[in-house]
This record gives sequence, structure tokens and C-alpha cells, in this order.
Amino acid sequence: MNKEHELAVNDIPHTLFSIPHYQRGYRWTDKEVEALLNDLLAFAKSDTREESYCLQPLVLQEIADGQLRVVDGQQRLTTLAIILQSLGVETHWDIKYTAEGGRQLKDLLKNPGESINDHFRIKAGEKVRDWLIKDSSRADNLRRVLKGKDGKCVVFLLYDLPKIEDPETDKSEGHDAFQRLNAGKTALTSSELIRALYMESGNGLDDGEKADIAKEWDLIESAMTDESFWSIWNNSRFRDVPTRMDFLFSIILDVDSEKARQDTLFVYRTFEESVLKHCAGLENAAELRKMWEETLRCWWWMQSCHA
Repeated sequence: MNKEHELAVNDIPHTLFSIPHYQRGYRWTDKEVEALLNDLLAFAKSDTREESYCLQPLVLQEIADGQLRVVDGQQRLTTLAIILQSLGVETHWDIKYTAEGGRQLKDLLKNPGESINDHFRIKAGEKVRDWLIKDSSRADNLRRVLKGKDGKCVVFLLYDLPKIEDPETDKSEGHDAFQRLNAGKTALTSSELIRALYMESGNGLDDGEKADIAKEWDLIESAMTDESFWSIWNNSRFRDVPTRMDFLFSIILDVDSEKARQDTLFVYRTFEESVLKHCAGLENAAELRKMWEETLRCWWWMQSCHA
């Protein structure tokens, strides 16, 4: 492997990785976290002559302020950071999540909130710690290989996209690259794409509005994890809608449930047709605000039914 296309975990320089708003939040479960831990441990303990364990690609793009936008690979990068934190390994880099008010991972791990992203990060940290205490040798083995000791190291396959100097071009280029790279992978759900519309640049909403919507969205999504609440609404008509936020929007948009089952992006397309009727940013903003107000009204009505 060409070393120019590798980035060793133990050799990541002082930098701030930026996760753009259009990417889905952190969603690794115990299964994915444990699989990575087991793979790293197997490599650390093996007698193989291979010097490095290659993680899946990390696609980066330098942005105007010198930060590195993570176009692809944020789930694994976040998990590696959680593992390193659990092992007590100091790093000189951090991850910023633009859809979470620009908060950075080190702060989020110390002072988590109540968002669905925080939920998955907390669960990942708990899984790492539970896995480590099952065998006292595991922590030392992982610590050594992640620090690049004994001639072994863990590396990302690194791909750099050209830096975009023009801010107007930059608004769409990263998103387009993300869509191309993720073609054929697990598709984004309707609600994730709808959230991206609310968070994207140039939609007419100011940063304060976006921050409020992101916070309210996370509160709704987190509350929907309550099975007693969900059981009221988990009717057969929408049993195949991919996520619970998709279900909420399917009610608001009054979609055809049969079409929603057959086409996982039908809810998103209906939203787009209903809301983004105009080309001008200010007009789009008014429609987005109106739809979000309707979303909140529907949500509070659902809450009142549960109460």
C-alpha cells in the first residue's frame, strides 16, 4: 500500500475534523462497535507480518478555515475517538459536528446532551468499557497497536478531495461527493434528507433558527425511543416506514402508506414537492418555517394523546 494514501491513527496531526450537516448522525450499535474492537484485538495479537491494519477509507476535503471536512468515514472516525478516550490515550485532534451546533466530540463525551446522537455515542462508550473489562489484557493490546508500538499500526485508507476556494461552489460540492461515495451503501432515510434541507447553507434560515430546529428535532427523536409512546402509534399502515421521524412526517404530509412502503424516499419527495415550491431562499425559508411549526403542532398533539 502506498504510504501517501494512509493515515495512521497514531500519527493524526493537530487538526479539527468537521462533520457536515448533510451526513446522518452517529448511529453505530453494539454490534458494529464490538466487531471493530475484536478486529483490532485480533490484529494486535496476531503473528502476521502485516505492519498495518487498514480501516475503511477516510475521505477528506480541506475547507477554507483549514479544517478537514469528513466527506466519508465519520462513523468509524468517531468510534476510534471513543475507543481512544476509553483507553486514556491522549490525542491532538478532535471532531466538530456542524449539525450539533458546532460542538466538539471531546466536550460531547464529557458533557453529553439528550439528543439521539448523544444516545448512540454514550452506548458506544459503554460497550467499549464493558468489552475492555472482560479481559485485563485487552486494553494494553489495543493501546499498543493504536499508539503504533511493536511495528504495528492502525491506518485509515486516505483519500483527499481538492480544496474548494469558492464559498458558493463549496455549498454543494461536499454534499455531491458524499452522495456519490455513498451510492450503493445503506440509503439515507426520508427524515435524514429532510433534516439536511433544514441545516443546509443558503436555505434562508439563520444559524439561530437552525440551532433551535436541530435541538427540537433531537428532543423529538429521543422521546420517540420510548416504547410505551411508540406502541400507541405503531400501527400496521406504517409498519415499514424506515424511522420514527419518517412516521411523524408521513402523518403531517398525509402520504399514501402503500407508496411509502414501496418507496423509502416517498415521504422525502412529498416533503420536497410540498415545501420547496420556490427558487428564492427567503421564500423557501418561509415554507420551511411553516412546515416545522406544523411538525411541532403534530408532535405536541401526539404527546397529549400519550399523556
